[in-house]
Amino acid sequence: WAPSSSRKRRPRPTMSPATAPPPPPCLPRRWSTRACAT
Repeated sequence: WAPSSSRKRRPRPTMSPATAPPPPPCLPRRWSTRACAT
Protein backbone atom coordinates (compact mmCIF):
# COMPACT_ATOMS: atom_id res chain seq x y z
CA TRP A 1 0.00 0.00 0.00
CA ALA A 2 1.00 3.65 -0.32
CA PRO A 3 2.77 5.40 2.58
CA SER A 4 0.63 6.95 5.34
CA SER A 5 1.41 10.40 3.90
CA SER A 6 -0.63 9.45 0.83
CA ARG A 7 -3.62 8.70 3.02
CA LYS A 8 -4.52 12.39 2.95
CA ARG A 9 -5.08 12.11 -0.79
CA ARG A 10 -8.25 10.42 -1.98
CA PRO A 11 -7.62 6.71 -2.66
CA ARG A 12 -7.43 5.75 -6.30
CA PRO A 13 -10.93 4.88 -7.52
CA THR A 14 -11.21 1.17 -8.17
CA MET A 15 -11.51 0.47 -11.88
CA SER A 16 -15.05 -0.68 -12.54
CA PRO A 17 -15.45 -3.87 -14.59
CA ALA A 18 -17.04 -1.83 -17.37
CA THR A 19 -14.05 0.52 -17.58
CA ALA A 20 -11.40 -2.15 -17.04
CA PRO A 21 -9.88 -3.70 -20.18
CA PRO A 22 -11.48 -6.98 -21.32
CA PRO A 23 -9.92 -10.11 -19.80
CA PRO A 24 -7.65 -12.25 -21.99
CA PRO A 25 -9.32 -15.00 -24.03
CA CYS A 26 -10.19 -17.96 -21.82
CA LEU A 27 -9.38 -21.54 -22.64
CA PRO A 28 -12.26 -24.00 -23.05
CA ARG A 29 -13.71 -25.03 -19.70
CA ARG A 30 -12.89 -28.64 -20.49
CA TRP A 31 -9.22 -27.64 -20.59
CA SER A 32 -9.06 -25.79 -17.31
CA THR A 33 -11.60 -24.17 -15.00
CA ARG A 34 -8.92 -21.80 -13.70
CA ALA A 35 -7.96 -20.60 -17.18
CA CYS A 36 -10.04 -17.45 -16.63
CA ALA A 37 -9.22 -17.06 -12.94
CA THR A 38 -6.75 -14.28 -13.65
